[in-house]
Amino acid sequence: MNNTPWFRARLVVYLCLLLLYGCVSSDPSLKLWNARIPAGTWLVFEGILPCADCRGIKTRLELFVDQNNPEPPFILKQEYIGANEGERTSVRSGMYGISVNTFRDAETAVFVLNPYERNNRMYFLHVSFDTIKLLNQQMGEIPSTMNHLLIRTETIREKQ
Repeated sequence: MNNTPWFRARLVVYLCLLLLYGCVSSDPSLKLWNARIPAGTWLVFEGILPCADCRGIKTRLELFVDQNNPEPPFILKQEYIGANEGERTSVRSGMYGISVNTFRDAETAVFVLNPYERNNRMYFLHVSFDTIKLLNQQMGEIPSTMNHLLIRTETIREKQ
């Protein structure tokens, strides 16, 4: 085995390239999404998520698409319908990341809201071009027959 500095440097570069290649998403639907959605676009997903002490949580998630921005922003608006203390609304914003995980024997993308804030993260599975699904805090599917889907309702080219 060759142990020269030149050989070790080439080996390190090769291993780094392998690591980077492994981090690239192989999810075909996400690649199609990136090809079909121009940079600078806001995607809006909406739906009513289950709630333990209210009738439901009307949810609107806006994701900014920009392949050149490693920390794209999001806006999450949630309205608690029929809550005990009356209807209330919360609005959160921050940045999101994309993690590639295995679900049902296939690699797919997971959108991670606030990835650097351990107690404030939310996970959404990229189900299809127009659908994402809320996941639990362990990035797994929620064992329930209730609806955890958000459907894309709008595409906003420029946000004022």
